[in-house]
Amino acid sequence: MIGGASVAQAASCGFQGKNNEAYDAVHYNHCGSGNVYVQIDYWIGTGNACLGPGMSSITSFPWNRVQNVFAVGSC
Repeated sequence: MIGGASVAQAASCGFQGKNNEAYDAVHYNHCGSGNVYVQIDYWIGTGNACLGPGMSSITSFPWNRVQNVFAVGSC
């Protein structure tokens, strides 16, 4: 690492999009302190999660992939 920055600090904040992990996991990077309540938009329907600071993985299933993840409040 250059300058001691962590992976979460090096990545932009918010929805990180598709990754080539099992079931095409996506990531959400919460740059703030405390927890954030996010809405997860799938091809079909929506979900919600409470995420802590830093990078979080969210599973995107082959039959119902994640399209977007965004903060809607604190939790």
